[in-house]
Amino acid sequence: MKIFFPDIHITLTKNLSLSLQELGHQIVIPSKNYQVKYFPPQNWVWNNSHDTKSIQKYGFASNTLFASKQELLELKPEVIFVSAFENQFEVINSIWPEAQKWGAKLAFYSGNDYWETAYPWDIIKNYMPSDQLGAHLCEKHKKHYFHYRPWIDYKMFSFKGVSDNKKIGTYICDYKNNFPQDFDCYQQVLKKHDAEYILCEKETKQKTAEIMNETSCTLHIKRLEGYGFAIIESMARGRPVFFWEPQVAGKSYLNWLKKGVTGFIFKNLEDYLKRQSLFQTDKDFRHEVQINCAKEIRKIINNEEQNLKLNNFLHNLK
Repeated sequence: MKIFFPDIHITLTKNLSLSLQELGHQIVIPSKNYQVKYFPPQNWVWNNSHDTKSIQKYGFASNTLFASKQELLELKPEVIFVSAFENQFEVINSIWPEAQKWGAKLAFYSGNDYWETAYPWDIIKNYMPSDQLGAHLCEKHKKHYFHYRPWIDYKMFSFKGVSDNKKIGTYICDYKNNFPQDFDCYQQVLKKHDAEYILCEKETKQKTAEIMNETSCTLHIKRLEGYGFAIIESMARGRPVFFWEPQVAGKSYLNWLKKGVTGFIFKNLEDYLKRQSLFQTDKDFRHEVQINCAKEIRKIINNEEQNLKLNNFLHNLK
């Protein structure tokens, strides 16, 4: 089965390509030669930089296809995905009218909590949300859906043992520019906490995995959050995540935040410093948390289990 899925998040799409390849399917991604006709107000539709070099550059599955509009029409994918609010205009108005002719199925994906009218519910038959709101709206509108927990690259983010390194990591792309208010809060922590912090903003996934291994834990201060790949990858590496309480309500990552195991919630700066002091000074406690963190996240997000459900969803599209 060939599945068209525009790349709107490199980790999501790369991991989906690996998941689909394991199931015997093939992902089709718009290439840099695809000429978009229908733009949203933001004027951004999807990642438009891909060509065959992306397989090696980003680690896509070896059977990944990158296609122009004409090549897409020739490939005739069995499934056409709208992967974000921004690309629904191109997919629905330009691709879908042609895809219907060869019997393709239309499906929608969301990773962030959109507003209810972000997608046209009157034409939605199949939905694959990884966010809480999307799943709730599918129940409300009685749609065929699969509440997806995207594939995690547990091989790259393997657990290589406990860490006595006192470094603390944060993994947020272009932190200061994209999330200035959260970045200011992060800076306040650095001023009060006498510890070494590492901020990763544009590193490759391989480099990020290496840096995570050199830390003891992760600090994540960010109001807007989708699926939270960096959070899960940190947990997979055995590095529990510290979250600020005012920001966690309603977040998808509450599904894999097991307090005292995969992460900790702090109420304010004073509370954070106390929790960090305990974590960093009690070696046995730190090691126990790190080991259990890596074990627990693999139970919560089980790639094999999710793949079976994904395959069932794809084979039963309406």
